[in-house]
Amino acid sequence: MEKIKVLFVGCGNMGARFARIAAQMGEVEIVGVCDKMAATAEKVGQELKAKSYTDHNKMMDAHPEAVGVAITTPEWAHKEPALDAIRRGLNVFVEKPVADTVKESEEIINAAAKKGIKLLVDHTVRFDARYIQARAAVQRGDIGEVVNVYGRRDVPNAIGNYVNGRTNLPLFLGVHEVDLISWVSGHKIVKVFAKDVTKVMAKANTHDCVASVMTLDNGALALCEMAWQVPPTQGRQQNMCLQVRGTEGVVDISTYENGVGIFNAKAAAHPDTFYMPDIYGRTLGVWPYAFMHFIDCIRLNKTPAMAHQDAVDSVKVALAMMESIKQGKEVQV
Repeated sequence: MEKIKVLFVGCGNMGARFARIAAQMGEVEIVGVCDKMAATAEKVGQELKAKSYTDHNKMMDAHPEAVGVAITTPEWAHKEPALDAIRRGLNVFVEKPVADTVKESEEIINAAAKKGIKLLVDHTVRFDARYIQARAAVQRGDIGEVVNVYGRRDVPNAIGNYVNGRTNLPLFLGVHEVDLISWVSGHKIVKVFAKDVTKVMAKANTHDCVASVMTLDNGALALCEMAWQVPPTQGRQQNMCLQVRGTEGVVDISTYENGVGIFNAKAAAHPDTFYMPDIYGRTLGVWPYAFMHFIDCIRLNKTPAMAHQDAVDSVKVALAMMESIKQGKEVQV
């Protein structure tokens, strides 16, 4: 079987992780990697035996054999490489959010649709079997009509310090949660009232916590909480859940427990067993499943599981949260 040749734009934390994941897939060959920091690109390129570049256009021109590109730059740097890739007919895997404005998000998805290429916006949690099963239950009518939803996504404050004001909680974390609320419940978010708290993370130019009350298109209410306040001493990397309550039942997803805890007098740890655990030298889990799906879409001519408009809608809601905080009142999405 001929290998699917791909390129990577962005070799930072996320890019390097996804590149290593892709390199483990037998049907994939990484032929080029790019980062504006030459040393970063060279390090990843040498590790994966791929040519390294600092200019994504030069890389794309140098590899006409490539059929796909992964864009793992920060969200404010998605538009240019995405449109340049689409113009060349390359299929695109792009990290969430698709962009940091609605205008740029729509430019990317409209260009992909016009060109007829595969575009997968990596809302990774959609590849978590727990959320997939929850959505299926709601779609089957197991819990009746949706009445209210609660979603929480809290991560270590080290992430907020790393971001250091370059983005905000709704765009960084909220796009996950608002997408899951809509996708699992089957209803769009139409109104948002958000409030924030900024104390510990003020030195990083960002919020500690953002909480939102949202109205769905069927009149149901959704509560959404996001924070980067989890202390490292807690041991758990993340604290996430989703509960969908209906007229006839409840769907309850708890990802707080990973199934294993390691404790001693100095520390508590809960190793990752879902997102990208190492299984005898091969990285598996939710993150790899997302990239596997992208490759399947190319190889098998499948439609990406993440609808383009859903990706744009998550950006709209995240930005509506920020606008609501600014105005101090409920806003329309």
